[in-house]
Amino acid sequence: MGSTYTQNALDVRERLNELEYLNLDNDLTGDQPTGGGIDDVFFENAMVVRTDYEITAGKSGMSAGDIVIDAGVTVTVPVGSSWVIV
Repeated sequence: MGSTYTQNALDVRERLNELEYLNLDNDLTGDQPTGGGIDDVFFENAMVVRTDYEITAGKSGMSAGDIVIDAGVTVTVPVGSSWVIV
């Protein structure tokens, strides 16, 4: 049975700030969202894969937009992993 959580926007912002603080030493946060002012709601990615890449085994990857893979470049998705393009 899953858990249900109800939070308002302020609770979410506070929690994200806590997680960011906790990860300062470990650098586990990866890319952070950007936006105007305090509206950190956009994650941006390139639209062309120019270098061979393999999704980490047991993990999933996500990209947004039309993605082009250059000729001769390979993106490998191991069994049990996934790559979703939205």
